[in-house]
Amino acid sequence: MILAGLPTGVWTAGSWEEEAAARTACPTHQGRLANDPDFRRGAIDDTPDLPAPRLDLVHVPVLALHGKDDTISPLDRALSVYDGHPGVHTVVFHGGRHDVLNDALHRTAAATVVLFLERLRLAPETRHDVPVYTLAHTADGNLHPIIVVDPTLDRLPDAAWEAAGEIFALALRLGGTLTGEHGVGVLKRQWVADELGPTAHALQRRPKEAFDPRGILDPGKTL
Repeated sequence: MILAGLPTGVWTAGSWEEEAAARTACPTHQGRLANDPDFRRGAIDDTPDLPAPRLDLVHVPVLALHGKDDTISPLDRALSVYDGHPGVHTVVFHGGRHDVLNDALHRTAAATVVLFLERLRLAPETRHDVPVYTLAHTADGNLHPIIVVDPTLDRLPDAAWEAAGEIFALALRLGGTLTGEHGVGVLKRQWVADELGPTAHALQRRPKEAFDPRGILDPGKTL
């Protein structure tokens, strides 16, 4: 869902010039509004009886676009609506006015929408229907993606494994590693060979094979 210029209260224009300036800073868009015989000037003064935005009932990702200089729907009011909803990603356009999609920064707004949709398309949680949360150490690139599954299940669902595989494959393609501080562990062991390559992987297994040829020490571990 994409929200742009969320209405937050009553606004009245003193003139058409004031309304056009409040809508957009783009002279081209202002000209189109002024020259469109079907455009209802002053319609923005109407105050419909809108229900309160219940974003807590929205279960899809939300992109909220708002102009910092929006006098029709002031930024602080819009932010108060979005506050407390983790599923809402808010982007504020400095210098932007109410018609943020048809403003002087419309190319930036369009690019923001495209990037938002691309992230959804590429996100593992979108394709595999499993929630993925990332926290901690973000600034230094040491991410902790957490794939959330029902703890009452007897086994991890295939969707969780597929999402994890995509996350690790992306990390390796970007020059990263499977783990930044806690070791590979049991759950990630199936991807170790992808990172090390066959030669390095075989080399690291040789000491264990030399001391434990029958595989009875710490069974089930990779190295």
